[in-house]
Amino acid sequence: MQAISRETFKATFDAYTATNDMDKFLETNYSDEKLRQELNNADSKFFFLQVGPEIAGYLKVNQASAQSENLGSDHFELERIYLRQKFQHQGLGKVLCKKWI
Repeated sequence: MQAISRETFKATFDAYTATNDMDKFLETNYSDEKLRQELNNADSKFFFLQVGPEIAGYLKVNQASAQSENLGSDHFELERIYLRQKFQHQGLGKVLCKKWI
């Protein structure tokens, strides 16, 4: 999960972010400890999409206490939806969303 998180975030935002800032963000936000906390949070759910033998991307949804802004129990937050570059523009984002919605 760490590898795909770093890969997809960097591919998406690298052109708009200073190198030092990107390196710091990736190390902090996708550290072993931070990802372990997210995975162990019962109010966060991860959905991975596999195409053949490869993980093409993932989606992270937050509810209740995991939301960045508490909007109540009848709401959810789509925090991340990332696809590796070679899997983009194939309708796979819709496939990921249909797993949740």
